[in-house]
Amino acid sequence: MGQLTVSEGAMLAGIIQAPSRWDPAQNIERSQERWAFVLDGMVEQGWLSAGDRAAQAFPTTWLPSAPASSGMPGDDRYHIYERAMAELSAHGISEEQINTDGLTVTTTIAPQHQRQAVDAINQLMEGQPENLREALVSIDPKTGAILAYYGGSDGLGFDYAGEGVGRQPGSSFKPFVLAAALQAGDGVGLGSVYDAAPARCSSRAGRRSTTPRASTAPSATSSTR
Repeated sequence: MGQLTVSEGAMLAGIIQAPSRWDPAQNIERSQERWAFVLDGMVEQGWLSAGDRAAQAFPTTWLPSAPASSGMPGDDRYHIYERAMAELSAHGISEEQINTDGLTVTTTIAPQHQRQAVDAINQLMEGQPENLREALVSIDPKTGAILAYYGGSDGLGFDYAGEGVGRQPGSSFKPFVLAAALQAGDGVGLGSVYDAAPARCSSRAGRRSTTPRASTAPSATSSTR
């Protein structure tokens, strides 16, 4: 109590009779009325001079600080949580055991390395197209320990560092196929055109398969250009 100012003490004294109704967070007008009532009473009782009363201002520090975030964060660090839980599950340790048996799980993630990884990603992606996706995994080559893990800024979204492994590359692989064909020198060039219609041929077992047919005709074709 000794750390309160006169104004703060008056506010608390004013709402103590009905704190739920006169809480400044719920009813600021009524709280200010009670605050003024207490200060005026202090002047009447000789506990506060009229000049000091006039200098008082209603407190603005009554709003509590936001509580520290509890549970798992929803940013890039949530992917770390998911990977750790997956590894524990693979070793036969369930989430229920962690929550009820008082287990403490320590990862190899180094907080300073994780911050550096996020900073590096942000710097690298600055000014880049929004449809680009980024991922980063930092591994200690001596121990194999993962020191930093970044699968995306949205922890509740797709994990591009973990879940992205093994995904179908789709059309992004086409340039590599074309580059390999050009390097092979088997008559494939930037002007080569291929018939997209299927062709049937017989295998040794008598089964039929379909293969593309090379063509120079421009109709019904797909070009490598």
